[in-house]
Amino acid sequence: FITPLYFETENKDKNSYSSYKYIAFIFWKFQRTSTEEHVYYGNEWNFYKLWPVFGYEKNDRGDFSFSVLSLLPFRDAENFERMYNPLWSLLEYSSFDGNKKFGLLMRTYFQYWNDNLFYSKVPLVYTYKSQNGIMTKLTFLAEAFGYSFNEKGEFYKIFWYPLKISNKINKVAVVTDLDYNVPMYFVPENDIILKNNLSDFKTENIFYSYEF
Repeated sequence: FITPLYFETENKDKNSYSSYKYIAFIFWKFQRTSTEEHVYYGNEWNFYKLWPVFGYEKNDRGDFSFSVLSLLPFRDAENFERMYNPLWSLLEYSSFDGNKKFGLLMRTYFQYWNDNLFYSKVPLVYTYKSQNGIMTKLTFLAEAFGYSFNEKGEFYKIFWYPLKISNKINKVAVVTDLDYNVPMYFVPENDIILKNNLSDFKTENIFYSYEF
């Protein structure tokens, strides 16, 4: 601790090093290195925030996230910003374990993708999803019209009414998260719960928005 407007602390042990710094509550920097690879931090992890312009974090495994704007003037230990960031973000991008997320202008355009799945959406305009190269959903005008292919068969939608056109079953259909309408397995936060030491500036959530 130096002054209320400049704060810096370090923690060291035989296997790891971590540091925490902020300047005038505007610039924040966290750093962590370890000889033992961590599922979230890897061997080296860095976090930066220039409030309220952007937030950024990255590890040496190639996982990273970036967000413009980032309105909370600190690293959000409870991940409320992950939930509410779409209300104010101009640009968000994250990549974790091959799963990627991109949002533009408060998610006016939004997409998830990996090697096996692609999902994109413009609210009230269209929704598109494909799995393993097969289109499984394409709808328009708040999903009033479109096509879907799931574990129950193939359907057309006309004014939200599903008309079955085939009994062919999509055996790889993925259960969706009702809050985000994207596959549950595709959101890293749902896969791993990290219980960590506060001195290492860790949380119980996975990368979010600056979202992993």
